[in-house]
Order: sequence, then structure tokens, then C-alpha cells
Amino acid sequence: MPLFKKQRNDDKLDNQELEEILKILERSAILLKDLIGSNSAESPGGIQDETESIVSEIISNEKRVDRLKETFIEYLYVKKRYLPTFQKVDNLMIINQLDEIQDEIEIVARYYQVYLYHFPVSLEQDIISFTKESTDVVLRLIEAVRFIYLDFEQAQLACKRVEDERREARESQWTLLKNLYGLDVDVKELLLIRSLIRAILKVVETCEVFSDDLHGLTIKYMVLE
Repeated sequence: MPLFKKQRNDDKLDNQELEEILKILERSAILLKDLIGSNSAESPGGIQDETESIVSEIISNEKRVDRLKETFIEYLYVKKRYLPTFQKVDNLMIINQLDEIQDEIEIVARYYQVYLYHFPVSLEQDIISFTKESTDVVLRLIEAVRFIYLDFEQAQLACKRVEDERREARESQWTLLKNLYGLDVDVKELLLIRSLIRAILKVVETCEVFSDDLHGLTIKYMVLE
């Protein structure tokens, strides 16, 4: 779903950088889900190679987002171009928040550079479900960003879906932690898994804060209209 169909001219910044960031973030969310699933008992051989490949791509995505963000800011402030609909400060907030979500996803991936997780069999489905619900929050957030440049009412509905997905992820987190603490596992393994869960939840929380800000923008500009 493109943000705009207008072409870049001397006065306006088109959607190219922002749209590319959204695509990268969407890809990173899918990779995060694959990363957790790659360490389940049902995964085929070559787990370590697959994990390293996913981690490498997520880290690469973070660097790509940084470069696109720099280009976006350059057009916005140095070349004095702008995206229709919002003030510069609001466009900057959007791009910074997207970058922050990608940063949080990268942090989860970095955990796999420290420790190659192999989850207890009884915990696998819980953590896979939790991760899926968490990445669904990211995907719903991306929808909200696209809608906010097209239709404020649809953007508000998308923000509501982010909130709904966030609640499901939260509930899954508590179920997961309850089951984790009930296992007879090595203390180091327990702490490492708990840290991973918290890192994934930070992605969700970052999306939640951003969604609230987006909802605030819809109200601000609907009033101005």
C-alpha cells in the first residue's frame, strides 16, 4: 500500500525513504518470528547456520534504516522539502519512532550472538506464540503508519488494533513466564530466556508508545481540518 502516488519535485519529499523503512521493518518483524522458531525441536537441521543468517539480516536492516532515516531528515530539514499532511516535527517523530522499533528488534537478534537458545520442549509453543503475537503488533503498527498519511479514521482503527494485539502479547508473556518459572531448568538458562522475553516485550512496548503518539496526531490534525 503506497503512501502517495505523487512524484518527487522541488518542493515536496515523496514517500520513497519512509516506504522503504516500513518494508524493512516489516521484513525484520517476520525475521524475528523466524528467529525464535528456528530453535524449536521441530526445526530441520542446520539450526545454527539459519540463526546466524537471520541475525545478520536483522542487523543489516538496522543499518539500512539508519541510512534511510538520515536521507529522510536531510530532505526534510536541509533541502527544505516536506511530506504533505504533517508538520516537520511530526514527520521527524514518525521516522525516529520507526528507527527505535528497528533498534529494539536488533537487540533481540543480538541476544543470539551471545547465546544460541534451545528452548525446553514444554516451553516452545508458548514462546513461539508470544513472539508471533509480538510481531503482529509491529505489523499492525506499520498499517497505522501507512493509514495516517491516507485516512485519519482508518489510522485510528489501526491504532486500536495495535492496542488489541498488545493486550494479547501481554497475556501470552505472563503465561510464558508462569510456565518458565515452573520448569526445573538451570538458573543461567532461566535468566537468559527471561532476558530474551523481556527484550521481545520491549519491542511491543515501543510499538504501543508509538501507536499512542500516532493516535494523538490523528486527533490533532482532524481538529485542524
